[in-house]
Amino acid sequence: MKQIDHVGIAVKNLDDAVNLFQNTYGAELVWRKVFEDQKLESAFMRIGKSYFELSMSIDPEGVIAKFIEQKGEGIHHISICVDDFKETTRKLEEKGMKIMGQTSTDEFTVAFVHPKNNLGVLMEIIERKDG
Repeated sequence: MKQIDHVGIAVKNLDDAVNLFQNTYGAELVWRKVFEDQKLESAFMRIGKSYFELSMSIDPEGVIAKFIEQKGEGIHHISICVDDFKETTRKLEEKGMKIMGQTSTDEFTVAFVHPKNNLGVLMEIIERKDG
């Protein structure tokens, strides 16, 4: 494991959240994408050397919509960047962690560590294909 990659924040309105981060914190919008398979739209924001992923559901049945319904807007996950996704997830499973939601794109491979046995925190494991 290399470092914290970003903090994911669930939001109701992505435009409002992007404006808040830009106008309040001077954040730079790095990219904005729709992830149809995950039923969400995300904006990746940079503040100095730190990153935040603001995510809004595009479907009332999506995971972000359900999260906000249960817990309200706020921190959804913490993402940790790794060098070897397969080895890291294997070791986490050996330690009793439940790995779920694995997906891969041209840019990255991710999976989540279930919060139930992880101090209530949803942890994302990410290997960026560009290093």
